[in-house]
Amino acid sequence: MFLDAIKFDRMKKCNFELLLKIFLAVFAISWFHFLKNGVVAMDDIDFINYFNDPNIRFVDKTFLNVVANRFRPVFNIVQYIVYFFCENNYQLWFYFNVSVNIVISIVFFNIIKKITKSLFITFIVSVVYLTSRCSYYNITQMNGILEALCILLVLFVLNNVINYWRSRKAEFPLALIIGYLLVVFTHERYIIIVGFLILFFFLCDFISLLQKISFSLICALIPFLNIFVKKCVLKIPFLVGTGSTTELGFHVKSFIGHCIYSTMNVVGINIGPRYLNGLYFDAIPAQMKIVSLSVAFISLAIIVFYIYCFIIVNSERNSRIIEFKKTFLALSAIGLLIISFSVTRRVELRWIYMPFIIYLVCVAYCSGLIKEKCFKENFVLKRIMFFVLFIFMILSIGIDWQYRKHVDSIFFMEHQMRVSNILKQTSAHYGSSLKNYDIYVIDPSPCVDWLTALNSILKANSNISDLKVITILSKNEIPRNHDKILVFDSVDNFKQILLK
Repeated sequence: MFLDAIKFDRMKKCNFELLLKIFLAVFAISWFHFLKNGVVAMDDIDFINYFNDPNIRFVDKTFLNVVANRFRPVFNIVQYIVYFFCENNYQLWFYFNVSVNIVISIVFFNIIKKITKSLFITFIVSVVYLTSRCSYYNITQMNGILEALCILLVLFVLNNVINYWRSRKAEFPLALIIGYLLVVFTHERYIIIVGFLILFFFLCDFISLLQKISFSLICALIPFLNIFVKKCVLKIPFLVGTGSTTELGFHVKSFIGHCIYSTMNVVGINIGPRYLNGLYFDAIPAQMKIVSLSVAFISLAIIVFYIYCFIIVNSERNSRIIEFKKTFLALSAIGLLIISFSVTRRVELRWIYMPFIIYLVCVAYCSGLIKEKCFKENFVLKRIMFFVLFIFMILSIGIDWQYRKHVDSIFFMEHQMRVSNILKQTSAHYGSSLKNYDIYVIDPSPCVDWLTALNSILKANSNISDLKVITILSKNEIPRNHDKILVFDSVDNFKQILLK
């Protein structure tokens, strides 16, 4: 009878956990649903047209893809597989991206549950992850699978780090090294986490010095392998893909500024230009500023309280050392990830997503330990803590909802709107018959090659190409013979000018 009762309790817990995961999936779909009517824009146009080109070999689209001097074979292979099924259908790509984000949220959910043993805390931080304003690139752009894949691989590495720390089984170092290899050849930015892995191995007091050195050397060889393949085999620069660092150089002042702004974004304060962050911090209402600062305060207060209780005043030396190591590793991971993109010319929210996720893991772990060790015997304090975490979630959703209203200000979404206007005025009206017209585009200060731009946009979105496009400065240059010509005003939302 006693064993049956235990089995029943476990079954109830498993069913409740499954319900929470289903809720997260439904919540993710409903949260991002308003973005589903996008179009192929910006980098997606180039990628679709490149993959559409029958003259380019499969191997050049995947394993040896070095377009724009970027070598990311793991990403290119996954992208090609998805392209095989979705082609240039934006809605299919959108729902695929949402599905990947749900998978990430489930993996994240499982990791948090493992380190906190609390479904409540796990659910809270999983919702905060899903609603993050950092997620919109992953969801809206076909190339968003790049960042999503990196997040999935880093979480795989993190999960194996946790498993190895806890179980000390020999298979976990191999798994996390493989995960690191894959993420480095997905995006070169993640080379920097080699520092975290070396720190981790040397802080593990349950392995020998020889094992520490061996594991660290294997990890350190992976960046050199990446550099060797790029420089010696493919003859391309090393870091062009990382925000054009190689092309533009490194500037100390902007690096320090980016580190500060990135750290503020990680803790929940949206700092950055409108075209990257959707809305200036100064532009939001006063009450929302208070909400934003409150989100940062709550999460930081939890971490500070954890440090005070388990590192500063902890009388058990071994326990204090272990918690110090964990804190040092977590801060190192966040710091290294921030450094990796702060060397660039700008900081995008999609780059901040990974350190933000690690930060949420820290908040969850600290909350779980405080609940278990400090408030275990105190029902009231435990409920107060749960209430504070619930407020943290509600405020996070509130501030993300505020920025959600201004997502169209982000440069990619803005470009999607422009492309959408062009498609409404051209292919939506005329379809493939556009080829029968001479298309004139009025552009008073031409800085766009409209012949290339229009052909690329329509080819990627509507499979229409080989259009005849002429750029003119004003209406006065419109030919007198109006037969078989179309005129569009690039300044006025690409509105068609009807000719008499």
